[in-house]
Amino acid sequence: MKLWQAIKAIDWGDVVSRAAWTFVQVLLTAFIVSGESILDLLFKAEWEQLWVLTVAITLSGVASGLSAVKTILVQVIRSLREAVE
Repeated sequence: MKLWQAIKAIDWGDVVSRAAWTFVQVLLTAFIVSGESILDLLFKAEWEQLWVLTVAITLSGVASGLSAVKTILVQVIRSLREAVE
């Protein structure tokens, strides 16, 4: 039951905000590293540039998902530790 209480105590706003911030960071980093202009990717994209956009969005999604999982695990472990003390 302590695990269920710890899961119910998760601050979902914090989880979402951290995941969104991670998504933005990885997306911008992928654009900077690729050397492509964001506006060119969005409005004048060719197949190669669309591939860069697809990879950037995919990496961002994976990173934000991992960030959300990490945040949830940290909060659950913290809640379980507080319950034991």
